[in-house]
Amino acid sequence: MFKKKAFHITAITIIFIALYATSVYAQYNGECWALDYLNAFKISGNKVSRFSGFSQPLSMSINPKDGSVWVADTDAIRIKKLSSAGKELITIDKGFTSQPISVAVDPKDGSCWAATESDLFKFSADGKQIMTKAGFNEPFLMVNPANIECWIADSNKARIVRLSSDGTQLGVYAIEGITQPKSISINPDVGTVWIMDPFTLNVVKISADGKVMKKNDRFHSRWSDNGNEYYSMFRWRLLGISYRRFHQTQSGCSSKNNSRWKTNSYHSRICYALDCML
Repeated sequence: MFKKKAFHITAITIIFIALYATSVYAQYNGECWALDYLNAFKISGNKVSRFSGFSQPLSMSINPKDGSVWVADTDAIRIKKLSSAGKELITIDKGFTSQPISVAVDPKDGSCWAATESDLFKFSADGKQIMTKAGFNEPFLMVNPANIECWIADSNKARIVRLSSDGTQLGVYAIEGITQPKSISINPDVGTVWIMDPFTLNVVKISADGKVMKKNDRFHSRWSDNGNEYYSMFRWRLLGISYRRFHQTQSGCSSKNNSRWKTNSYHSRICYALDCML
């Protein structure tokens, strides 16, 4: 009876997360982390753990080597690092002039890139600031775990920036059809990069040196009304794209190794495979 009740509680919690989570993240050991507006959740098998004390966190990044988690606690204007068990290890709340909106872990040394609305920071694994770079406008981050390069979707400047692990600029790319890139993801096996623009509803695949390899605008539906044409995205708003390796089916994300995943929202976020569309 107790096990049955516990299962029902876990199922309800997972459904709640699937409906209201603002972001869902996977870890290579099969665990799944999610953020809502006040909490971080860890889903491992049938167990769901909740960690509170956040204020509108917008981004999370997981170190695949030790399972530690970095969180951009956006409205609180701070970065937090948690252990894989959810214990708070580090809080960084000084030096930011605007809200942190994106984080990305460097798995080689456990350091973390963090972006505010205008600046880029890098912190060591123990929370010491080791780098800062200005000149961005709403940047979103992703680290290629294969070569430790940091890719930046510099949204309001309509460009993609590629940096080495020490911050050296390796490339700046303007891509036709991408006017406000809001999400970026990398296939570490071959170094290709996927970029998403929710305003033009385009998803573009580029090579490691910035050449366009594939462009997809099939996320539009089109209709006419009194001579005016309208476009929508299957009633959803395209919010993100990510390359993940899921080893378990958790929190609404189907398991399929080496597939590409898109994140959509219509009061919720759902994950599903893009293999048939891209």
